[in-house]
Amino acid sequence: MVSTAFILLLILMASGIAVALALSAAGFPLIADLDGSDALLTVGEALFRGTAIETYAAVPLFVLLGEILIRTRMAENALFAIAGLFSGRRRSLLYSALVGCGVFSAISGSSVATGATVTRVMWPSMATVGIAASRGLGTVAAGATLGLLIPPSLSFIIYGSV
Repeated sequence: MVSTAFILLLILMASGIAVALALSAAGFPLIADLDGSDALLTVGEALFRGTAIETYAAVPLFVLLGEILIRTRMAENALFAIAGLFSGRRRSLLYSALVGCGVFSAISGSSVATGATVTRVMWPSMATVGIAASRGLGTVAAGATLGLLIPPSLSFIIYGSV
């Protein structure tokens, strides 16, 4: 039965179906073989149990907060306010990108969202000043990793709940 499910998985993935759907379609017969007629109930119960943890409610709320900050231009205004703090210094945009990454990481809880937001807001200014792409984007990438270290990060929340 396992070899049949594996072959089915390979056929589904080769046909271009999304990996999640292919895994579900290939795994369901295995669960049905183990549980019999209650396979659908077992899958539904496992899905509910996995998402019914209150701690995981923080994940979509962080995404919502990041989206609100981007759509209302609050993130852009905050990053330009931070840039104003370093305005008289050399490489002020790089410093402000690092500090902005730290602040936005603490707010959003996600390194990817931080990197995307800060890059979208700060990179055009960096490019017009003449900062090399490797230096400017490298600074933002390094600063975005602060999202994993500054609480409350999503990884700390999930790790703590486990």
